[in-house]
Amino acid sequence: MNTQFKLNCLKKDISNFSLLRSCNRNVDGYFISMQHSGTHWFKYMIGLAISHQYQVAPPQYIDNKSSNSIVGNPKRNAALPGVPYIGAKHSIPPLVFENALVRAALKFPPYVVLIRDIRHALVSNYEKWKHKYAVSFGEYLDGDISERKYVADIWWFMHFMNRWGEAGSRLPGQILVFKYEEAMQTPAQTLTALFAHFGLPISAEAIEYAVTNSSKESMAAVDPASSALKIIRKDKRDPLSWYSPADREKFNRIVSENLEYDFGYELKF
Repeated sequence: MNTQFKLNCLKKDISNFSLLRSCNRNVDGYFISMQHSGTHWFKYMIGLAISHQYQVAPPQYIDNKSSNSIVGNPKRNAALPGVPYIGAKHSIPPLVFENALVRAALKFPPYVVLIRDIRHALVSNYEKWKHKYAVSFGEYLDGDISERKYVADIWWFMHFMNRWGEAGSRLPGQILVFKYEEAMQTPAQTLTALFAHFGLPISAEAIEYAVTNSSKESMAAVDPASSALKIIRKDKRDPLSWYSPADREKFNRIVSENLEYDFGYELKF
């Protein structure tokens, strides 16, 4: 593993306590997502299912602000009376997250983690922010080991997967991991498993309502302005076509040397 990457991860992991500060808050579960892994879509589905089950107003749009009364940052948003609240972050757990003494002292909610093929997530992030980055895709692929230059890059994605993989191996049964690709194929089953892990009694009818009304077409119809169209990448090309032969060789080298938990993805060109 790259020494600078290892040290940077260690520095962040011993000083990042955002998830610990969220403990003991009134949340029924935490939805943790890798950036560019379908976060807005999944939060929208969660919000729709809970709103249907508890007969409260559903999220108006797919954007974060619309769903925050049901799923979001509990520090900034008050839960509706009598309605479950799901915390949501892109956070990477600190080293003490698995510590037995810390876990005995704090109330940790159940966690669901959503991940995605890093190669696709990189393309999604680059396309969203390329005008701000003002670099070629090949240069962006080099990333910034300090994780400061870009909103997210190859080093952040590996850091995310490594730490959640490590935490999951130390806390079996407490962290449920979903792949974005599988969730897209079986959204109802994925959502059902999520609520079961959170211990929430969400009916099959509410799940069906959430899935039916969270398709790309449904979200765009509800919000023609459209927050959905700004969030969903419209380019239909295979994301792997962004990678030149040199990019593919670079990606293979960086990932093979630094990614410790691949969650079954075959991340090699």
